[in-house]
Amino acid sequence: MKNIALLVLIFIASYSLKGQSFLSGKTYYSEKEYIEYFAGNMPLILTIPHGGLLVPSTIPNRNCAECVTVMDTNTQELGRLIADEVKKMTGGNCFPHLIINRLRRTKLDANRDLFEAALDNPDAVNAWYAFHKFIDSAKMMVANQFQRGLLIDLHGHGHAFQRLELGYLLSASNLRSGNNFLNGPAAIENSSIRHLALSNKKEYRHAELLNGQESLGGFFETERYTAVPGPADIAPRSGEDYFSGGYNTERHGSVDSGKIDAIQIECNFIGVRDSEISLQFFAEATANALVKFLKTHYFGKDGFSCPTSITSNKDKNTALSFSVFPNPACESVTLNLPSPGTLRMYNAMGQVLNEFSFLKQGEYTLPLAFNDKFVLLQFIGKDGSSGSMKLMRQCY
Repeated sequence: MKNIALLVLIFIASYSLKGQSFLSGKTYYSEKEYIEYFAGNMPLILTIPHGGLLVPSTIPNRNCAECVTVMDTNTQELGRLIADEVKKMTGGNCFPHLIINRLRRTKLDANRDLFEAALDNPDAVNAWYAFHKFIDSAKMMVANQFQRGLLIDLHGHGHAFQRLELGYLLSASNLRSGNNFLNGPAAIENSSIRHLALSNKKEYRHAELLNGQESLGGFFETERYTAVPGPADIAPRSGEDYFSGGYNTERHGSVDSGKIDAIQIECNFIGVRDSEISLQFFAEATANALVKFLKTHYFGKDGFSCPTSITSNKDKNTALSFSVFPNPACESVTLNLPSPGTLRMYNAMGQVLNEFSFLKQGEYTLPLAFNDKFVLLQFIGKDGSSGSMKLMRQCY
């Protein structure tokens, strides 16, 4: 009886997001706001499965024998910063799709199959389905608009060797087997960038996409971050820890089919995730590396253009815009709001710092009663349309 009930729940959850419109520049949430989706307008999708902080009492802690519950510290913050940096470097025109599991990994592991991820808890099952349905929607939007694209599954590792680990579903021994093997059918057919290996603008072979000067590892090296595989470090040595990619990379990449490739980025801690300064510098470097990778291999010298508004159906709403000054600000900030609505302040980990309701449009001055260096301001109008921007807090 329990299994039948779970199957019914799964059936309902699998269709719960169908028919919903997604407008680029807007943020959407699953039931109970456990999963967050910021809809983008470019051929890049960022997923953060292990950076959540929420610990609702309705979801018991995962306690299976194989369950990993360690949080990937600061990856949620990093994903938001990378999205901000991509938008900044493209003149505010392009922003990636961003899907975040806001539940702590003790409650949900969004990078595992359903049972291990949620252990049959109804709330966790619903959140797991929402996470992957949001990704599926983002992939569909990218495929319809650009015909191809890239998904980055963002993680943090605790290995002794402080370097980035780029996962393509190829093991460390596969990478050590040399370029002849990597260019062969066995490696390509098992690669999460299979579609790119078979069709890329410079006609590079698979191995060059993995460890050449213009591989993602090569672009990270240009930004002064060590990565494996890459030109300087083509493969982990025997005995060295290495994550080759997990459930999300396999499910959402092109290894089986489709035109959306996937790469798992495992970020080391020191100099990458250990401070606000490290996060900011690395976010900028990652944005540069990812945009270069897309332009070089997916779209060529002409690059890609980002539409101002895209939807998954006939939704005609437009994103709200509002102004904030000064920015950076110290003790208070003044907002010019276009309509009645609600303003939420989020820190870089996705926690709500404060919420304000406004009965009419106009200018309002609000105190900044927090110590975070960066916050996200999201304004939601009465009609459900929304807009957001980053605010920096700086006192001289």
